Amino acid sequence: MKEFRKITDYAGTYGLPATYKKFNITADEYVKIIRVLVDASQENMRKVDKQCTKCMLQKPFTHFGPHPSRSDGIQSWCRHCIANRCVAKEKKVYGSI
Repeated sequence: MKEFRKITDYAGTYGLPATYKKFNITADEYVKIIRVLVDASQENMRKVDKQCTKCMLQKPFTHFGPHPSRSDGIQSWCRHCIANRCVAKEKKVYGSI
Protein backbone atom coordinates (compact mmCIF):
# COMPACT_ATOMS: atom_id res chain seq x y z
CA MET A 1 0.00 0.00 0.00
CA LYS A 2 2.94 2.30 0.67
CA GLU A 3 4.10 1.89 -2.93
CA PHE A 4 0.59 2.66 -4.20
CA ARG A 5 0.50 5.91 -2.22
CA LYS A 6 3.90 6.88 -3.66
CA ILE A 7 2.69 6.14 -7.20
CA THR A 8 -0.47 8.21 -6.76
CA ASP A 9 1.64 11.10 -5.43
CA TYR A 10 3.77 10.88 -8.58
CA ALA A 11 0.61 10.78 -10.65
CA GLY A 12 -0.67 13.99 -9.09
CA THR A 13 2.68 15.69 -9.66
CA TYR A 14 2.54 14.90 -13.36
CA GLY A 15 -1.12 15.88 -13.71
CA LEU A 16 -2.37 12.31 -14.09
CA PRO A 17 -5.60 11.04 -12.50
CA ALA A 18 -4.97 10.11 -8.88
CA THR A 19 -7.64 7.43 -8.71
CA TYR A 20 -8.03 4.17 -10.58
CA LYS A 21 -11.63 3.34 -9.59
CA LYS A 22 -13.23 5.40 -12.35
CA PHE A 23 -11.31 3.37 -14.95
CA ASN A 24 -12.58 -0.04 -13.72
CA ILE A 25 -9.07 -1.45 -13.32
CA THR A 26 -7.26 -2.98 -10.38
CA ALA A 27 -4.78 -1.07 -8.27
CA ASP A 28 -1.90 -3.15 -9.68
CA GLU A 29 -2.89 -2.32 -13.26
CA TYR A 30 -3.14 1.35 -12.32
CA VAL A 31 0.35 1.29 -10.78
CA LYS A 32 1.76 -0.26 -13.97
CA ILE A 33 0.07 2.36 -16.16
CA ILE A 34 1.24 5.25 -13.98
CA ARG A 35 4.81 3.91 -13.99
CA VAL A 36 4.82 3.84 -17.79
CA LEU A 37 3.36 7.35 -18.02
CA VAL A 38 5.72 8.80 -15.41
CA ASP A 39 8.74 7.15 -17.05
CA ALA A 40 7.71 8.57 -20.42
CA SER A 41 7.15 11.99 -18.87
CA GLN A 42 10.54 11.93 -17.14
CA GLU A 43 12.20 10.86 -20.40
CA ASN A 44 10.59 13.79 -22.21
CA MET A 45 11.66 16.15 -19.44
CA ARG A 46 15.30 15.13 -19.92
CA LYS A 47 15.18 15.84 -23.64
CA VAL A 48 13.41 19.19 -23.66
CA ASP A 49 14.39 22.54 -22.23
CA LYS A 50 12.09 25.14 -20.79
CA GLN A 51 12.48 28.91 -20.72
CA CYS A 52 12.45 30.57 -17.31
CA THR A 53 9.97 33.45 -17.39
CA LYS A 54 12.11 35.44 -14.94
CA CYS A 55 15.64 35.25 -16.41
CA MET A 56 14.45 34.21 -19.92
CA LEU A 57 17.16 31.51 -20.23
CA GLN A 58 16.55 28.06 -21.72
CA LYS A 59 17.26 25.49 -19.01
CA PRO A 60 16.62 21.73 -18.60
CA PHE A 61 13.47 20.72 -16.76
CA THR A 62 15.65 19.55 -13.85
CA HIS A 63 16.30 23.23 -13.07
CA PHE A 64 12.60 23.78 -12.29
CA GLY A 65 10.62 22.66 -9.26
CA PRO A 66 7.30 20.80 -9.40
CA HIS A 67 4.02 22.71 -9.61
CA PRO A 68 1.09 20.26 -9.91
CA SER A 69 -1.52 22.86 -10.87
CA ARG A 70 0.36 23.99 -13.99
CA SER A 71 -0.31 22.23 -17.29
CA ASP A 72 3.31 21.04 -17.67
CA GLY A 73 3.62 20.17 -13.99
CA ILE A 74 6.61 22.41 -13.26
CA GLN A 75 7.16 25.97 -12.08
CA SER A 76 7.64 28.84 -14.52
CA TRP A 77 10.70 30.25 -12.70
CA CYS A 78 13.90 28.23 -12.38
CA ARG A 79 15.19 27.24 -8.94
CA HIS A 80 17.95 29.86 -9.13
CA CYS A 81 15.50 32.72 -9.75
CA ILE A 82 13.22 31.51 -6.96
CA ALA A 83 16.17 31.36 -4.56
CA ASN A 84 17.19 34.90 -5.54
CA ARG A 85 13.64 36.10 -4.94
CA CYS A 86 13.62 34.55 -1.47
CA VAL A 87 16.93 36.20 -0.57
CA ALA A 88 15.67 39.56 -1.84
CA LYS A 89 12.48 39.23 0.24
CA GLU A 90 14.50 38.40 3.36
CA LYS A 91 16.73 41.43 2.81
CA LYS A 92 13.68 43.62 2.34
CA VAL A 93 11.94 42.31 5.47
CA TYR A 94 14.91 41.84 7.81
CA GLY A 95 17.36 44.35 6.38
CA SER A 96 20.89 43.40 5.47
CA ILE A 97 21.67 39.73 6.04
